[in-house]
Amino acid sequence: MQHRSVTHRSWYWSLFYGGCTLAAVMLAGCEKEPVAATANVGVQTIPLHDTLRKVITENILLTNNHPWYIEGWVYVSNEATLHIEPGTVIKIITPLPAYGRESGGGLVITRGAKIVAEGLQRWPVVFRLNDTTCNTGWKGIILLGKAPQKGAGNVLENISSLTGSTGLAYGGHEAEDSSGVMRHVRMEGLELLLRGIGSKTEIADITIQPTGNKPYHLKKVLLP
Repeated sequence: MQHRSVTHRSWYWSLFYGGCTLAAVMLAGCEKEPVAATANVGVQTIPLHDTLRKVITENILLTNNHPWYIEGWVYVSNEATLHIEPGTVIKIITPLPAYGRESGGGLVITRGAKIVAEGLQRWPVVFRLNDTTCNTGWKGIILLGKAPQKGAGNVLENISSLTGSTGLAYGGHEAEDSSGVMRHVRMEGLELLLRGIGSKTEIADITIQPTGNKPYHLKKVLLP
């Protein structure tokens, strides 16, 4: 009986360790790129039309099943969140005003609002200038937060001259403020401007290629 008991235990542990080894091999073989985290932003609405205009005042979701367009300057306000799925392509349209000069365009995340553009390394969120022949006016994404702003000024510093809009305040006393997440994002023909952004804002792995210039990569932006 004693010999049979030893044999049984040996067989049991051999089976246990063998199973663990097999499970480890299977897990290693099935390793995938992590899925982007989903922010809890409450109820989200998918816009009925593929072109965004003027002001966004509610939480919306841009899906990756077709391109989206931003016409001129679009402002996310009212503490809303703009959530963008990995792999989504968003094209910036810069309209011509009556006098015939291109006026720039892009996205402004106003103070208190958020953007969650969290792509994957092989499936980034792409912001692209729709017409690369437009060479006047600033084009890109502006994030305005509630944190103390380093440097001169904290209200309308160059913002009104870029967008033509007044009343775009930024800065404050909330050092840990969050304007959202931008990770694994590619910006083609566009630039990125951060003002008063708090330490809980995540800006990482951003590739920026302004029109006519070489691309540069922001691995991680350290915020105050």
